[in-house]
Amino acid sequence: MMTLNVDKQLLLIIAMLTMLGILMIYSATSVKCEKDARYGDSMYYLKKNLVRVAIAVAGLIAASQVDYRFMKKKAPLILMFGALLLITVMIPRLSLIHISEPTRPY
Repeated sequence: MMTLNVDKQLLLIIAMLTMLGILMIYSATSVKCEKDARYGDSMYYLKKNLVRVAIAVAGLIAASQVDYRFMKKKAPLILMFGALLLITVMIPRLSLIHISEPTRPY
């Protein structure tokens, strides 16, 4: 079995910032979700973001298992793929969410 050399301070800082972000999201959205019947409960956005954090942690663990020399060889291809994804976000017809008109909260 391979042992991992992990920068524990960096991992702790990332975990603390993530928890702070989740707390801020819950604090900012819980009242809105509680008042609006569409969301079901006050922790709607909290649950949604916890799922995203779990997916990100799984991706972090998966990426840490890949040999860095392999990633170094494939870096230009990974960079082009990322740039292509960023460009597709800017194309309106490829968007998953269609917003017909900007709305104002007031």
